Amino acid sequence: MAKLPTIFGRKSKARTKQPGAPVGKAYARYLQLALSLPGAQQATSYGTPAIKIDGKLMSRLRTEAEGGLALRCKILDRHLLLLADPESFYLTDHYL
Repeated sequence: MAKLPTIFGRKSKARTKQPGAPVGKAYARYLQLALSLPGAQQATSYGTPAIKIDGKLMSRLRTEAEGGLALRCKILDRHLLLLADPESFYLTDHYL
């Protein structure tokens, strides 16, 4: 089975780990939505918070230095997201 590619959500300008920081609030909203999906559970991936669906990685919060949220999706979906909003969605060289 082929691995699904990864796409990244917009980097936040906030680089603080303080509770209530914009990144924390946005990720909390994301968690609420993601965990409402059937089979969703909180996990870790590469030492960062992640969401898995039935044990398979769906997304992970990248480190503060990297910024962004890594989402696992199909190649066509990745392409459409990149075209629809290139300022919000991006790829790193590692995933090209």
